[in-house]
Amino acid sequence: MKFGLFFLNFLNSKRSSDQVIEEMLDTAHYADQLSFDTVAVYENHFSNYGAVGAPLTVAGFLFGMTQHLKVASLNHVITTHHPVRVAEEACLLDQMSEGRFVFGFSDCEKSTDMRFFNRPTDAQFKVFEACYEIINDAFSTGYCHPDNDFFSFPKISVNPHAYTEGGPAQFVNATS
Repeated sequence: MKFGLFFLNFLNSKRSSDQVIEEMLDTAHYADQLSFDTVAVYENHFSNYGAVGAPLTVAGFLFGMTQHLKVASLNHVITTHHPVRVAEEACLLDQMSEGRFVFGFSDCEKSTDMRFFNRPTDAQFKVFEACYEIINDAFSTGYCHPDNDFFSFPKISVNPHAYTEGGPAQFVNATS
């Protein structure tokens, strides 16, 4: 049986963001020592529902302080980021961790976040699909060449290519 932890990193009046992050780092260290399989970091912006706005950055830090633990971005919000940049960062984490990175991603949960990041809210699901297609092409082939309503550019090589054949393990976070 495999065990893992999911860090929501909630903020409240009794815990500052510094304390929340320190607790996450301490817990990840112990999880690695106790042979847990995975820790997952949740992305959230502008609320007390989470202290981490950049789960891929946190993943890189956690890889530097652990030896065996897989680290997942529980819900890297691909609709608020450029998909090539997401693919580059995810492949870099996959390379540097020698396959310990798990790419968990999602659509944006809040239209206020979409508007803040200047992303189209009227076609949000189509943006999600376009982003995923670009990222998945980059993971599986090392290249992408989209031509859709949201992204159009010549064929490029996403560097580094993924360490793991086909790209890092993936899962989509969804709610209903």
